[in-house]
Amino acid sequence: MQSKKINLVNSKNQKSPQKLVKPFSDPISVQKRSQEFSEALNRGVLKSMTKDEYYTIEEVAKMLKVAYLTVYRWIQAGKLMAYKAGKQYRIKKEDLTVFMKEKK
Repeated sequence: MQSKKINLVNSKNQKSPQKLVKPFSDPISVQKRSQEFSEALNRGVLKSMTKDEYYTIEEVAKMLKVAYLTVYRWIQAGKLMAYKAGKQYRIKKEDLTVFMKEKK
């Protein structure tokens, strides 16, 4: 009995390398993005973002002496403002103080 090699990749469904879109492949778009970034730095937009203090859900739970899941539910319900960084949530210090004042 002869064994046959099976081609697992269908050549009709394969995309050619010329058709794939490469991000930042256009030199004009790279220049434009870097210019926008430098303008944002000059305006102070990014500086103010780095000065802000952020907490994780675990840190907020420890500070408020509640369970992790409680803080997570507040975020899901929209009661506590949070920003998602990848798979993790970050809570801005100012948003936490606003939340605490509203809870009183």
